[in-house]
Amino acid sequence: MTKINYDPDEECKQAVIFARVSSEEQRRGASLSAQIKTVEDYCNMKNLKLLIKPFDIVESSTHGYRERFYQMLDFVKQQTHKTAICVNCIDRLQRSYKEYNELDMLRLAGRIELHFYKEGLILHKDSNSADIARWDFGILGAKMYVGNLTDNVKRSQLYKWEEGQFQSFAPIGYRNIRLGNTDSGRKVPKDIIVDEERAPKVQRLFEAYATGNYTLKDLYLMAKDMNLRSLYKKEHAKPFSIPNIQHMLKNPFYYGVMRVKNKKYPHKYPPLITKDLWDRVQDVMNNRARAPSHLSYGEKEYIFSGLVKCGPCGCLMTCETKTKKNGKKYNYLKCNHLKNHCKQKPINENMLIQQLRDEVFGELRISDTMLNNIKLAIRENMKKETYLNASIKRGLTNDIGELKAKQDRLLTALLDGDIDREVFKLKKAEYEGKIKELEESQSKYSTDNKGLTDLLVQIADIAANAGKIFDSPIISKKREILKLLLSDSYVNEKKLYFSITKPFDKLFFSKGYNTWCLGTESNCRHRDFQSLALPTELPRHLVCKNLIH
Repeated sequence: MTKINYDPDEECKQAVIFARVSSEEQRRGASLSAQIKTVEDYCNMKNLKLLIKPFDIVESSTHGYRERFYQMLDFVKQQTHKTAICVNCIDRLQRSYKEYNELDMLRLAGRIELHFYKEGLILHKDSNSADIARWDFGILGAKMYVGNLTDNVKRSQLYKWEEGQFQSFAPIGYRNIRLGNTDSGRKVPKDIIVDEERAPKVQRLFEAYATGNYTLKDLYLMAKDMNLRSLYKKEHAKPFSIPNIQHMLKNPFYYGVMRVKNKKYPHKYPPLITKDLWDRVQDVMNNRARAPSHLSYGEKEYIFSGLVKCGPCGCLMTCETKTKKNGKKYNYLKCNHLKNHCKQKPINENMLIQQLRDEVFGELRISDTMLNNIKLAIRENMKKETYLNASIKRGLTNDIGELKAKQDRLLTALLDGDIDREVFKLKKAEYEGKIKELEESQSKYSTDNKGLTDLLVQIADIAANAGKIFDSPIISKKREILKLLLSDSYVNEKKLYFSITKPFDKLFFSKGYNTWCLGTESNCRHRDFQSLALPTELPRHLVCKNLIH
């Protein structure tokens, strides 16, 4: 490698020109040519010899790695004589302090000079503090300008969102009206309207899935039959995939709400479906209601359809009806034997029903007095928890206030020169991280537990009446109580294996079950009832207020 010798006190007689724009639109607007022409005239006036053609660059000075900037800097470092970096103005060279230290070290070493045409500023190793301050304030001004642009964009976006205006490509079933062109000729979306061709097809998919009789694969085939394709131009349009359909079914835009950055805003466009239909679709998708089977008819309802798997192979058991020679019908569960090694035989539905009566519903006995005391204990414990949560939240609020006060003092220390910028950034990031953690912890402590209290009371009511519900002649009620109570259900040979979901497991098979009443109903309280009444998790699908009526 050739050793570079240079004289830091020599007169600067050579230069490179650096010109930058942030986008291709600015390049097409002749901004680069104007910069280069101005700086070339300046170099001629200063008798500076250009070493290479100008570095005309399209890149952001604030985002990402500045590859072309550092290519220019590497070229300058290879020179054996002092080199001037000539730019139209400070913000064309930099809009942040990321490159400041490296440029300043080269300046102090006498390797480079910085020539800023518009500011009339030349920086070299002997520049005084006033000129250095002008450089600093020029960078600060450029940084504030970028920040102000960002703030304006964010305010504009927020205003449009709050006004119900969607600022992206419309989802399937809607389409963008493109009116006018930008200066560069690129078309931009101006408004969104209902797509008369696709909207009825989207509605059909929502309505079909809400019945619980169709899987996502069924909807995929249905969309294919209807020739429902992606939102791109017709020559590039692709058929809907299963992930496309799942994303569509989860999108609240269709009932009137747009989701932007994890927040929801009502939009101004006509909804394609009702909120009730969207909720029913989410219930199906979250396993609150499952498709009865893959059978094409899908109309007959079975108690165990979609709820029981085959133990040997793990496949979902299919429910069917068979008619004997004497005309009597019976329902049975069978494995589809998608895995050849499975030897599970069909099993009569009545055998599983009887097993559940014996092992679950026959074991649960909660008297009226016990039920009332359970409800009383729930309300007492939830009241205590509310007081405790309020106390914890007050403490967290005080801690957050102290950290914010430290942030204010930190800024004062920076402005007074007591700390440098690097220390300020490190401590500021530390305080912000702690504040975020405390705010997240604060959100976990609810001081309004009425809804949860009512839900726990409802759980107790359902548990007390579980046997009656299961004996109901209405199959949908039988299914609902099984979905609430059972999980991980599978059949092996002729027996059903299952787990009781939380919090019902506390009521069904608690070790202290036989000691709750101690032979009397006058003091029917379990001494360790807090763990019974306050489960850490509730079933996500607990929406069965109509079960006990």
